[in-house]
This record gives sequence, C-alpha cells and structure tokens, in this order.
Amino acid sequence: IDLVIGAAGGAEQMLGLLTSRLDPATQRSAGVRKEALMAVNNIATGSDAHKELLMGAGVPALLLHYMRDGAEGAVWGRLYATWTVINLTYVENAATAEARALATGRAHRMRVAGLEAQLQEMEDDPSQDVQERVRTALKSMEELLDAHDAMDT
Repeated sequence: IDLVIGAAGGAEQMLGLLTSRLDPATQRSAGVRKEALMAVNNIATGSDAHKELLMGAGVPALLLHYMRDGAEGAVWGRLYATWTVINLTYVENAATAEARALATGRAHRMRVAGLEAQLQEMEDDPSQDVQERVRTALKSMEELLDAHDAMDT
C-alpha cells in the first residue's frame, strides 16, 4: 500500500484523488466511483496508519452516501462501503492494546457519523451478500464499542 501511495505522489494527493471520485457532488461514471471505492477498501486492509489516513480524509461520510443508495444497480456501492467498514474496524485477536484502541476510536467515529445506524437499516437489504457483510460489520463495531463501554463503567 505504501508503494502505491508513494507512486501516487503521497497520501494526501492519493486520498484527494480517491475522495474526489467518490464525492456524490462530482460528475463521475459509476465505473470510476466503483474503482475508487474498491481502492479505498483495499487501503482499509492496511495498517492502522492507513486506516487513520482514510478516517482523516473523510471517507466515512462518503461511505454513508453509498450505503444509503438503495437502487438495485447500486448493490456494488453498498457492498464495498460495508466491506470498508469491516476493514476499518478489523482487529487481529493478538492485537496490541494500542491497535485495539485505534480500532475502537474508528468504530466510535463511524457511529457518531451515522454508519452504525445506517448498517442497522441495511440488515434487510435485498442483496444477500450485502446482508451478510452488514452482519459482520455490525458485529465488529459492537464488539469494539461494547468492550469500550464496559471499560468506562
């Protein structure tokens, strides 16, 4: 991922390109948007630093747009946006306390941004594939946030 980011001119430039292509206010073809969403999803599989770059670039707000698009032809958007949430909240079982805290912070920021509520609305999505990913994303977020809430009490 770092090699691709470097080849694109750095994280700021690459994320600017991707977010501009995902921005619903811009005129882009569905194919361009799909490729940008897939690239963001792939970055979300990287390190915590990569995930934090996406969070800082406002990606969760853009994901929300694709998650809300209930059109039959927009299944790919709901699917890849949900996969990105899964990847942003994924934590290895043997993760350090710092990695777990970062993932919990991302889950909390996504909750505040409305992604958790949107995922709950998508539990009955017409696409079985989306439904399965939604269950995984909600489980991941809930595990992180429940553990965090338990520590606060």
